[in-house]
Amino acid sequence: MVERTGPGAGAVKPGDEVIGFTSNRASHAELVPVETGHLTPRPAAVLWDAAGALFVAGTTAWAAVPAVAASAGDGIVISGTAGGVGSIAVQLAATPAPP
Repeated sequence: MVERTGPGAGAVKPGDEVIGFTSNRASHAELVPVETGHLTPRPAAVLWDAAGALFVAGTTAWAAVPAVAASAGDGIVISGTAGGVGSIAVQLAATPAPP
């Protein structure tokens, strides 16, 4: 939950329920400064326990797919595609890389 905002916070305001990340080592901190671009609203239908796990699954897939360094036409085997990391990895692998 957003505690307070600083200059350039845009539409984010205190009291907003958000999920996000920081590249700073802050996993044990009670309050963490986070850039607005690293936040997204927590969907009301997603419980906090699940919302907190979304980032881990997404970043794991985001790191794994480029690490394979597949080229156009290569086949990629992704085990566990029904899980969080696997389902995101399939989507990332099927999406053309930006130019």
